[in-house]
Amino acid sequence: MGETDDISETIALNGYTAIAINDIDPPFAYTVGLMFSQEHPELILLGLDDEAGSIFAAMVEDIQSG
Repeated sequence: MGETDDISETIALNGYTAIAINDIDPPFAYTVGLMFSQEHPELILLGLDDEAGSIFAAMVEDIQSG
């Protein structure tokens, strides 16, 4: 099973996944899947390393609740 399969499975289960790019300055993270699962533009966070996952989870919860 490849990395693409893992990403696809995560999107199928959760409606999105987050991809983190930490080896540059500033680090950034972005979502993949919101456009299809929620008809919402993807999100991007710049300069946050460890906090991105919990911030995305809260934002997606707000998007899902309208």
